Amino acid sequence: MKLYVSVPAHNDEFDYPAIAAAADGVVVMNYDEHFPGGAPGPVASQDWFVDNLKFAVKAIPHDKLICAIANYGYDWC
Repeated sequence: MKLYVSVPAHNDEFDYPAIAAAADGVVVMNYDEHFPGGAPGPVASQDWFVDNLKFAVKAIPHDKLICAIANYGYDWC
């Protein structure tokens, strides 16, 4: 059995190195830059997405890092 933990992208309330040490894999939810109830915008703009990955590779060992992407959009009307 393996343990995979999903974490939000670049959130200072999460101790990514500690989570990675306790898990077999860390799934970074690299989406929801904008969300229902917030300001309209992309689910994950290119710069935001890349910045999150740059942060993640510094905090999580490469062999444990899994990047989750979104396959949806929002209707802001």
